[in-house]
Amino acid sequence: MYFIDRKTGHLAHHYKCEFAVWSTPVVYNGNVYFNSLDKMVRCIDLKTKKLVFSTTPDNTRIFGSPIVINARLYVGT
Repeated sequence: MYFIDRKTGHLAHHYKCEFAVWSTPVVYNGNVYFNSLDKMVRCIDLKTKKLVFSTTPDNTRIFGSPIVINARLYVGT
């Protein structure tokens, strides 16, 4: 996952996953949520760029994009 500075276009930060990030990330309440083919869902704080959590919902690869509805994160597997 790459964080690009929107004003300069330069790489601001990156987060390496074991396998490719397949879906579109979602930004909500100061965090970015994304999943990858290593079966993990991750949350990164946009200010600190630190990992808030990572979890494996059901030990299957996740191809769909996460979505937030009513402050709840949904991930289809």
